Amino acid sequence: MWPPQPRPTCERQQFSHTYHSAHYWPLPYVCQDRQVVRDIVNVQLNNGWQEQTTLYDRHFEPDQQLSVPGRLHLLDILEIVPAGRRTVFVQSSYNAEIDSTRLTNVQLAVAELTGPDSVPVVLRPGREYSRPASEVKVINDLYISSTPTPRLASAAGGGGAGGGGAAGAISGAAPTGP
Repeated sequence: MWPPQPRPTCERQQFSHTYHSAHYWPLPYVCQDRQVVRDIVNVQLNNGWQEQTTLYDRHFEPDQQLSVPGRLHLLDILEIVPAGRRTVFVQSSYNAEIDSTRLTNVQLAVAELTGPDSVPVVLRPGREYSRPASEVKVINDLYISSTPTPRLASAAGGGGAGGGGAAGAISGAAPTGP
């Protein structure tokens, strides 16, 4: 039986109400969709800042002191990163002794550069998703060394005065014989 729901028995809506509900129809329904997209973008934004402000294994010497690139990266975090995002993350090595030493060394470096307790230093579990510059350089050098030497075709071979064998095929003209 049609319709599946009973039809309304109250009086009809005013024309202005019908017009405005049709004119502005997506607004009550798209708000949640827009919020979901904003939430996803914010998660990506937060993860990006966390990735950018993390000191990884490559930033430390074997004795767990900050290396020169590590100090430069820390200086970038302290000077360039916006104040609301200025948290120093240290990649966890999953060894409590090494993690403790790294956190202490980074806190000392932060205190030396900006003063005590100015920026939080937090341990971050996870792994590095990038490559060291030395590895990228080796890959680029191998790629460049494997590039073949450019060779030009000899001038003696090829077509005659008509511009070569392919010129006639492109223009649609029939090739001429000798």
